[in-house]
Amino acid sequence: MRRKITVFVLLLTLIFALSSPVVNFASEKISLGTIGDKRPGDVVQITGSTVYDEIVLKIFRPNMTLFDIHVLKGGDFTYIVTLPADAPDGVYTVVAGKDTDVATVQFEVSVPGPGEPSDPEEPSDPGEPSDPDEGNNGDSGSHTPNPSPTPVINDDGSSKLEINPVYDFTTKTATARVSSDLIDRLVEIAREDEKGIKKVVLEIKSTYDVKVFEQELPAKAITQTERKALIELRTSLGSLLIPSNMLDAEDAAETACITLTIGTADIASLDNKIKQQIGDRPVIEFGMKIDGKTVEWNNPGAPITVSVGYQPTEEELKNPNSIVVWYIDGKGDIKPVPNGKYDSSAGRVTFTITHFSKYAIAYNFRTFEDAGIYEWAKKPVEMVASKGIMDGTSDTMFSPGKSITRAEFIDALVKALGLTAKFGENFDDVKVTDSFHQSVGIAKKLGITYGTGRNRFSPYSEITREEMAALVLRAMKVVNKINSKGAAADLQKYTDHSKISDYAVEAMATLVREGILVGNGNIIDPAGKVTRAQTAVVISKIYDR
Repeated sequence: MRRKITVFVLLLTLIFALSSPVVNFASEKISLGTIGDKRPGDVVQITGSTVYDEIVLKIFRPNMTLFDIHVLKGGDFTYIVTLPADAPDGVYTVVAGKDTDVATVQFEVSVPGPGEPSDPEEPSDPGEPSDPDEGNNGDSGSHTPNPSPTPVINDDGSSKLEINPVYDFTTKTATARVSSDLIDRLVEIAREDEKGIKKVVLEIKSTYDVKVFEQELPAKAITQTERKALIELRTSLGSLLIPSNMLDAEDAAETACITLTIGTADIASLDNKIKQQIGDRPVIEFGMKIDGKTVEWNNPGAPITVSVGYQPTEEELKNPNSIVVWYIDGKGDIKPVPNGKYDSSAGRVTFTITHFSKYAIAYNFRTFEDAGIYEWAKKPVEMVASKGIMDGTSDTMFSPGKSITRAEFIDALVKALGLTAKFGENFDDVKVTDSFHQSVGIAKKLGITYGTGRNRFSPYSEITREEMAALVLRAMKVVNKINSKGAAADLQKYTDHSKISDYAVEAMATLVREGILVGNGNIIDPAGKVTRAQTAVVISKIYDR
């Protein structure tokens, strides 16, 4: 078989070099080491060196289809990939190149015959200590995984696959790979939920000290036009729940491989004050590579849910709503992620994101000199301030009795529920420079607010109780946090129920039934102005659902 490869190599190299008139099978600037014969499920270790700053490595199956692609840094390199258990037999070709300068090497995969051992290369035991001299037969400082278990169906209908990754002892990176066929199979066997969405769980298992988890996915798994599936990546550092429309198709055109990373973030360069506030709490960095190159991801139309294990201190458990999430931007500044919350039953902090970066869990208890003016609002005021949902009117005052504007309320509502959306248009009286521009634009796009007429929002007008009720009900429907539908009968106990505008009757009735809206004795006061204290109470009630 090896004698019949000349035309095959030529064609592959032409594919790599596209329309270049120069084709090299060997290169003075790129070298590849030899690779022994393999069997399905084996680990393939590719070694070599190059004088270029970086090169592209491609592996082709015997039928000339692309099996893997990766960008490698210059100098000496080692790249490890695991063949799937159902890998076809035949000659595989590795092509490493820079523009038209390429080098190739081949290896043969053969399926064991009857009576032959199915695993000629016995992998090291994942239960052994993380010693590079013991865990990898003394070769390149990487650990070979055992074969992955068979997919299973969970009680909730999701399909799950536990993956044993390749572990690099030098970088403490665990890399897991799944084929396009396997993802398709996992989606196929999963059951749809009430919204018609299927969920696939990929759990990367490792007994080693992992600094970074990498999960390589076929591009088509997360570039669908509609959200038809969710892929959950579970690791010991954290989990990502990814929608299948995470990337626009044009952003990943002709992409073979997308790598998502979950790693321990380096915070050495942060301001000392910020580091002290974070302490020893988790700081996780999420990232993405397309065909081996790191790229930025930002998509308000496809939010990702993050979950990180966390054990609060006794002091933190006294005020669990002050356990918060901070986004650390490229300048090292911190910004609150208002929807982050600690789930005591799961022992995890969860939050949603629309861009990858560094995220820290922190403790940020906030109170004010006037927070206790209304005892019924003290805890909610402290919660919305700690989370970054609402600011005080100064560093020391919250002004709980002050009326709140329409813009201030919609901003708090959108932040508390973690609402996101891509939008192009906004109301004519909302400026791009306004602090609430993003929240109002999202609310308009999602149909939460229709404005006050003539494409105006009247952001600085004080909001009324019936206006607030209508906005809250629509927002809760968007995130499926409403359990019932109110009726006029729910409002009969209030002597002023007839003063409620027709558009707000259902909203006020529903919020009364749900216990979110409470009147003052036998008065519901639909046209009354909403105070900052009342806003904090309503927001805290819907936040905790």
